[in-house]
Amino acid sequence: MPCGVGLPIEFLLFTLVLKRTRAVSQIRAPQINQCADTGCTMNSPPQSIETWLINPIALPAYVATLGAAFFIGASAALTEFSYDASTMNRPVFALLFLTVLSAWLARRGLKIGSAMEALALFTSLSFAAPFCSVILASLEFPLADATLAEVDRQLLFGLEREKIILAFTRHPQVFYGIQLIYNSLLFQPWLLIALLWATKREKRGWLFVSAWAIALAVTMIIFTFVPAIGAPPYYLNYMDTLRHARDGSLRILGTNVLAGIVSFPSFHAAASVMLAWGFAPIPRIGRFFIAWNALMLASAFVASHYFVDLIAGGLVGAVSIWSATHILRRSADDDVAAWRAAKRGALKLSA
Repeated sequence: MPCGVGLPIEFLLFTLVLKRTRAVSQIRAPQINQCADTGCTMNSPPQSIETWLINPIALPAYVATLGAAFFIGASAALTEFSYDASTMNRPVFALLFLTVLSAWLARRGLKIGSAMEALALFTSLSFAAPFCSVILASLEFPLADATLAEVDRQLLFGLEREKIILAFTRHPQVFYGIQLIYNSLLFQPWLLIALLWATKREKRGWLFVSAWAIALAVTMIIFTFVPAIGAPPYYLNYMDTLRHARDGSLRILGTNVLAGIVSFPSFHAAASVMLAWGFAPIPRIGRFFIAWNALMLASAFVASHYFVDLIAGGLVGAVSIWSATHILRRSADDDVAAWRAAKRGALKLSA
């Protein structure tokens, strides 16, 4: 086994155990009313809710993290790729500690634990995604730039993207503003998760994290078979990472690969749709962030993306929201409340 592979495997085993472990204690939770509409008596929460160590609505995020960890660990163990323990051990251990701590707090019925759990899982996915994309790029499917460029010419009625972008670069202040909006992806998701929990929208927060995980998976699957370098002029330094992953000279997974290399579909466009949806119900700032993310979607066109990348990415974002909503449909607010009440009751009875 290559040096450092043990950490991803440990993280994999941890998430597997935490995902659906049943409580050791058999303490009966307090009774809660499950059928207020029909006027029935108080009953104990259903066994499928009461005995879960983690909030049931968080399961899709755990499954996504588990899948990413397994893929990276298997690739490091079975292929030429290796894991750079010297640069990645600290962040991996930090995320592991944060996940354990947040799961413990959430199990005690504290909402701060749920918020920390969402942030830990989201950050884990954000770390894992670039690793997965580099591994997938090494499969060396034919570049699709010629096809994507031709589709762009049809969509833009013969206009050349390069001329459009160069027109923006003639105005440095405008171009700087576009870059600022584009790079807001580096902080928006974490801000959104914090605000959703602060405004008592926990379910929407988990829907956002789940949709994000789905969008990451979909974009990387498509990217595997439709890789592209992107359209000139190039203002991002991701090209060397993509080329080295394809030619075999990049086989160490560390901080050196923590950059996005997916062109089609644009994950920036997908993220814009999901972030706009996430911010929408937040009072006072919702409309501002909807407009901001519309601009962020448009700004991706300047960042070496084809126009068709943005269309495909926007569709991925919308489909991911729809998919997350349907996957989590059974984990309704009353189920989450029942789970939290069960945990609080068990703690009171054990005190």
